[in-house]
Amino acid sequence: MTYRDQEHTGSSFPLVVIVIAMVAIVGVLIAISDRRAPTRVWVPSASVGSGASVGLSDAT
Repeated sequence: MTYRDQEHTGSSFPLVVIVIAMVAIVGVLIAISDRRAPTRVWVPSASVGSGASVGLSDAT
C-alpha cells in the first residue's frame, strides 16, 4: 500500500476571502473620503503688528 499526501484543495480559500475583504475596505474608505474639500487652517483675525492679544487673559 502506497501513501499519498492529501492535497488541501481549499487552503487558498481563507486567503482569497481576506484579500477580497481588504480590497472592499480600501474601496469604501476611498469612496467616503472627501477629496474635493481643501485643508482648512485657522488663522487669527488680528494682525501681528496691531498689538491685539489673541491668547488667554491672566484674569485672577
